[in-house]
Amino acid sequence: MEKVYTEENEKKLLRLLNIYDLSTTHEQRKFLLTYLELLFEKNKTLNLTRITDIDSALVLHILDSLLLSKFMLCSEEDSFCDIGTGGGVPGIPLGCVLGCKGLLIDSIGKKISAVNEFAEQLGIQDRIIAKQMRAEEIEAKMKRSFRFVVARAVAKANVVMEYAEPFLMDQGKLLLQKANIEEKELQDALQMAKLCGFKMVSRETFELPNEFGHREILIFQKNKKSRIILPRKNGEAKKHPLCG
Repeated sequence: MEKVYTEENEKKLLRLLNIYDLSTTHEQRKFLLTYLELLFEKNKTLNLTRITDIDSALVLHILDSLLLSKFMLCSEEDSFCDIGTGGGVPGIPLGCVLGCKGLLIDSIGKKISAVNEFAEQLGIQDRIIAKQMRAEEIEAKMKRSFRFVVARAVAKANVVMEYAEPFLMDQGKLLLQKANIEEKELQDALQMAKLCGFKMVSRETFELPNEFGHREILIFQKNKKSRIILPRKNGEAKKHPLCG
C-alpha cells in the first residue's frame, strides 16, 4: 500500500486547511490521510474515484469536504446524512473531524461495503455508518432525525432538495456543494424550497487552491412543513422534477 500518511503530506494538508481557517488536530489529520490511503488502495480493485494523486486528493477530497464543516456546528447528539456518498466523500472526512454521528447512503452496494470498511479501519464505525439505499427509500425511524444533510455532485439542486426534505428535523439544514451553479438551477431550487418548506439562509463561495476551480455551498434551512408529501417513488424526482 502506497504510504499517504507522511510528515510531508500532513504539512501540506495543514497548510491547505489553514488557508480556509479550518482547525484540525494532529490526530484528525492522521485520520484524514489514512482515509486517502485506504481509498487509493481500494480504488485499485473498485472504481471509487478518478482522483489518484495525493496533491489533487488533498484539495478535492479533504479540503473540499471540510469546507462544509465550517457551517455544521454540531454536538455528539446531532447527526448528519451524506446523500450519494460514493467512496465516502464528503461523509468520511466530516466524520473524522466532527463529533456527531453520520449516515452515508448510496445505491451501490460495493461502494457502501468499502465505506463501512474505511470507517472500521479508522475506528469511527460507532459514529459513521454507511447504508445501501436510495434517498426515496428512507425508513420511518430515519425521518426528521437529522440536523444536517450534505450532498456533493449528486443531482440538480431542486432534485437533491426533494431527496433531503424527509430526513431533516425542524430547523435542520441542507448543504449543497456545487462547482458552478447556473441561474436557472438556482431559481428552480428557490422555487422548490417554497414547496418543501425551506428557506435559503446562505450562499458561500470559495476559490479552491492550485487552480482547482470555484466552489459554492448553498445552505437551506427547514422552517416550515412541506406542501407536498415526500418522498415520492424511486426515480420520480429526476424524471419528473416538480420545479424546472
